[in-house]
Amino acid sequence: MRSPGLDNEVILMNNIYKERFPKATQQMEERLEQLVNDHRELDPQHASDAVARFAHHQIIELARDCLDKSREKLVTSEYFFELTESLEKLIIECQEKSPQAAQHLRKLVKKLLVTVSRPARLLECLEFDPEEFYRLLEAAEGQAKVVQGVTTDIPQYIINKLGLNRDPFADLAAEVTEQLDSLPEVEDKKTKTKAPCEDDFEAIKLFSNGAYGAVHLVRHKETRMRATRWSKCLRSGTL
Repeated sequence: MRSPGLDNEVILMNNIYKERFPKATQQMEERLEQLVNDHRELDPQHASDAVARFAHHQIIELARDCLDKSREKLVTSEYFFELTESLEKLIIECQEKSPQAAQHLRKLVKKLLVTVSRPARLLECLEFDPEEFYRLLEAAEGQAKVVQGVTTDIPQYIINKLGLNRDPFADLAAEVTEQLDSLPEVEDKKTKTKAPCEDDFEAIKLFSNGAYGAVHLVRHKETRMRATRWSKCLRSGTL
């Protein structure tokens, strides 16, 4: 039986979890409820298989239990871990007795695991205790040295294997330098811009024809764009 103090700690952690991630909890509960309602009945094609009926009933009951635990604020990362183990074990046993049923129910199990995956990760992050982790790491290190006879410095060994002892900025600088050296040299060519002239435009419409010149609406021959202002020319020439 769970002690009242432990239940209070779980409820407190769930309150913190729901305050920080309200949408994650709400989405999980809504999807669990929809999963239970949509898959309440087994597919008629597998209804005659006793193994399929039993496994299907167990999956739905696990989903319903998870929904109830979430509403009662009693879910923990350990609960999600046990739920995952139960589902995996159920599928393995189902595969041994009825491969067809296992193939059909594997999709339902995957859907349930995807539904609870995000809340499980978030709760695991909230429940992470660095002091407890460090204590377990020291215990594992001591056991490795005593039982397996490991004489090297285990943390340093892990650091070396992961490459954390290297300077990442030095490696990055060397990589960038190598890439720059491999680039072909590009000549600096200044693009020559041709000044516009009257021959570059064609007249669209004559707006006015005064004593000193005519005003046209013009359009560029290549870009086919109209001029933003009217073009004015003297009598001695036309656009």
